[in-house]
Amino acid sequence: MTNLTFINHSSVLIRYQEHFLLTDPWFEKPAFGSWLPTFPMVVHPAYLAALKDKLSLLISHGHDDHCDDDLLRLFDKDTAIISSDYASPSVSNRVKRIGLTNYFVADETGVTIGPFTIKSFRNDAVSLDDATYSVRTPDALIIHCNDNWNALTPHIKAALQAEVDVHGPKRAVYMSQTNSASGFPLNYRNFDTAEKKALLLSKVRGMIREGTKNAAELGIPNFITYAGFASVFVKGKPEYLADSIFPTPALLTRDFGHDIPESVKVLDIYPGDTFDFEGVRQSFLGRAYDDEAIKSASTRFYELYGKIDACDTYRASNRIRPGISEAVDDFLTKFDTFVRSKVDRSKFAPTILGKTLSIVLDDTDRHTVKFGTGLVSPQQSNKEVYVSSELMTAVLNGESLFENLYTGYNAEFKRNPPDQYNRDIMSYLVMYSYVHLASVRAAAAKAASAT
Repeated sequence: MTNLTFINHSSVLIRYQEHFLLTDPWFEKPAFGSWLPTFPMVVHPAYLAALKDKLSLLISHGHDDHCDDDLLRLFDKDTAIISSDYASPSVSNRVKRIGLTNYFVADETGVTIGPFTIKSFRNDAVSLDDATYSVRTPDALIIHCNDNWNALTPHIKAALQAEVDVHGPKRAVYMSQTNSASGFPLNYRNFDTAEKKALLLSKVRGMIREGTKNAAELGIPNFITYAGFASVFVKGKPEYLADSIFPTPALLTRDFGHDIPESVKVLDIYPGDTFDFEGVRQSFLGRAYDDEAIKSASTRFYELYGKIDACDTYRASNRIRPGISEAVDDFLTKFDTFVRSKVDRSKFAPTILGKTLSIVLDDTDRHTVKFGTGLVSPQQSNKEVYVSSELMTAVLNGESLFENLYTGYNAEFKRNPPDQYNRDIMSYLVMYSYVHLASVRAAAAKAASAT
C-alpha cells in the first residue's frame, strides 16, 4: 500500500512497499541567499541516503528550495533523478555537475521508475521552468504541484483527471503551494506596513483559493498545504521574519476555511506525519508543540548552529567590485539581449518589450534598461531595484543570484504604477539569474584551464 510522509517545505517521501520516491529535497543550505526551511527537515538526510537504490528523487524545478546541491551530493551517483522535459537544461546540468548520472526526463507520456509512474505537465504561459507532476503507484496518485498554484488549463485538468480516474479520487492527494514565494510585498517601498500585511494576506488567500479549487475540480478530497514553509533572514530586517505567514493546516483551517471548497479537506499533516489514503498517522510527537513554538525553536537552532550566518546579508563583505557602474550597465545590456532572444524563440511574455528596469546602487547610482531597446537615460522605471554595492558585487561575481535580490528579499523594490505587478519582468529576472551564474562559472573555468 502507498503512503507518504511529510518531510518539510515541498518535500514528501512517497513509499510503496520497499520503494521510495523523495520530492524536492532541501536540508539547511540557504535558498535565495536568505531562506531557511521552517519546518526543518524531519529526518536526517543520512537515513535517506542509506536507502541507496531503493530511493529515487523527483526534482520539480531548479530553485534552491527544491534542489539543494549540498544535500544531493550525499546520494549515490547512480540514484535515479527525475525532472521535467524543460527546454532549458538547468536541472539536468545541476545534477550532472554534482556527479549524479542517472537522470530521467518526465513528460506527459510519463517515465516509470520501479512502482512509480511520473508525468509532468507544464503551463508555459505561466512558467518555462516549472511543472506540475503526477506520481502514480499501483494503488494511489499523488499530484505534486510545488509552486504551480494557478488555475489548471483545460488540457492539464483533463490529463490529471485521467490520472485520478485510474484509482479514484479517494486514492488521490493534491499538494499545492500556499504561501508567498517572493519578496512582494514585504520588500517593496511603495507600501506602508499595514498595506504590506494586507497585500500579503490577499496574495496568500488567492493562492489557497486557486490550489484548493483545482483539487475540488478534480474531485480530490485530500489536500496538503506545502511549499510555503521557509523563514527569511535578512540582516537589519527582522520584520521579514516576523510578518511572514506560516501556512500550517491549523492556520488554513482557522483563517482561510471560508476560502476552501467544502469538498476539500486540508489534511492535518505536519513533518513526520504519514498519510496512507485512509487518514493521517501522527509522528511520535503528536501535537505536543504548536506552530509558533516550532517556528521560534527553528530560528533559535539556526542561530546557534551558524546557519543564519551563511545567508547573503550576514556574510556580505565590504568588498565592492572596481568599476561596478560599468559592470551593472554590462549586466543590463546582456539581460536585454537574453530577453530579446527568448521572446523571439519562445514567444514567452512578449509584453516585457518596451518596459523598463532600473538597478539603483546605494540609493544614488541609477542604471536603466528598456527591454528591446537597451540602456536608456536614468528614469523612473516599471520595476526598480534598490541594492547595496556590496550585494550587487556578489551578484556580478556569481557569488549570489540576481534572483536573491527579489525572492530572497536582499534588495528593496518599487513598481510603477504601484498596482502593476509586471510578472513578465520578474519571470525573466528569475530565468536570467541562472543564465548569468552559468556564464560567470564558465568564464572562471576557462580562466582556470588557461593557467
